[in-house]
Amino acid sequence: MEKRFQFLSHIEQLELPEEVNDWLHSERKKKGVHEFQHQDQNYLLISLGMRPNPGFQAEVVEVIENQEEIQIKVEEKKPDPNRIYPQMVVYPYVLGASSGKVQIKVKD
Repeated sequence: MEKRFQFLSHIEQLELPEEVNDWLHSERKKKGVHEFQHQDQNYLLISLGMRPNPGFQAEVVEVIENQEEIQIKVEEKKPDPNRIYPQMVVYPYVLGASSGKVQIKVKD
């Protein structure tokens, strides 16, 4: 089966069109699931909202893709209690894109 959806690395995100980049930097601050369409691409952003240090991360733990939908399970990775992190505001998220319209179901 052809993959209809892929997650974008931070390096791939550097190549995003300006309109998508503007949307990403605005919406990543809001906790939740956000969608945006630009030309022939559909973007999905899953954001955890504001966190107090870079030890917090959004991690994709499961992706199930079939003909009708794509199910994505994202978990919040907590900071390692044995490490010291700089106190700085971060907005953990994952970003994906699809060339066709797909129904996406995000699982808790």
